[in-house]
Amino acid sequence: MVTVRVPLQAQGDASYEIMIGSRVIAELPALLRQRCPAAAYAVIGDSHVAKMYGEKLVGTLHDAKFHAELFTFPAGEWNKTRETWASLSDRMLAARYGRDCAIIALGGGVVGDVAGFVAAGVADGLLALAVCPAGAVGDHLPVVAGHQVADDLA
Repeated sequence: MVTVRVPLQAQGDASYEIMIGSRVIAELPALLRQRCPAAAYAVIGDSHVAKMYGEKLVGTLHDAKFHAELFTFPAGEWNKTRETWASLSDRMLAARYGRDCAIIALGGGVVGDVAGFVAAGVADGLLALAVCPAGAVGDHLPVVAGHQVADDLA
């Protein structure tokens, strides 16, 4: 796997890393242990990407003894709404996911936006990483963007 650091300067260091590789689902447990330990991991994906990769990703986390669950919403830009946020947040809270969990966004674009919004409200602002399938082949995810966002960092 190749790691590229994206340097950003805001009030502090807002840089993040993009990891590019194939067969990275198997590497996610080690990455989470190292970079984002949490009591549980909520995997958020839309109905398209979750169908292709969601169960495999959650299964890999279960095999590594992580508490993880898949939370989905209908695919499409029009689902980037307060209602989608509320539905995901309510389902996560009902499943006892809260401030001690981290969120994995399974997809880019709308999924990343929605997962970030849910993370800000439910998971103390912790978006563990975004797994973005781009040109995926079989069971492989060739692009993984990893970052943490905490709402209490100034």
